[in-house]
Amino acid sequence: MTDRRAPRVHPNVLFGWGALLALALEAGVRLALPAGSHVQGQRLGEAHGFVALGLLALVLLAQPAWTRPYRRPLGLLAFAFALLHTAYSFQFDLDGRLDSLAFLAVGTRNGVLVGALSLALLVPLALTSSRPAQRALGRHWRTLHRLTPPAFVLAGVHTAWVGVHAGLTPLTVGGVLVTLATLVTLVGRAVGARRARVHSPRRTS
Repeated sequence: MTDRRAPRVHPNVLFGWGALLALALEAGVRLALPAGSHVQGQRLGEAHGFVALGLLALVLLAQPAWTRPYRRPLGLLAFAFALLHTAYSFQFDLDGRLDSLAFLAVGTRNGVLVGALSLALLVPLALTSSRPAQRALGRHWRTLHRLTPPAFVLAGVHTAWVGVHAGLTPLTVGGVLVTLATLVTLVGRAVGARRARVHSPRRTS
């Protein structure tokens, strides 16, 4: 018999939890920093960005069969938090003007562009996350959704480049993230294959 355990929590419940998390972040940052300040907006953008990165990591970790129903809500929540991060960063880091990019340091500007590329990769994934889209794309759907690990790596590099100041280089962080994403994928597939073997029906003579 195959592993058909139902998820302990319905996947759609994650959307409610995501909304509560967003509200908690908004309330926490707004209470901690002066109302309407530039720093408040910047910190809100950073907080939403870190959550988006963490949710993308959870998508990659959801490899065993029983965790797969959670991948879609986790991915859509990651996209939603990435959009919130982008909106706050655009408003408070770029003053709502694209031409402000020209006044950033070259390194910072490149880091922002890496983040924009990560968001661009997430757009088709979010738009094709539904069952009808999966049926319409057929075998191409799985190929398209292999963009998730590159999007995660680019988001991590973007975070290290412009969101974390700990003496790390984008190349170093990118290499670590690529390694982690690869290991997570391989371990997840190995665990899933092992579960399938354990729960598969045995032949009787």
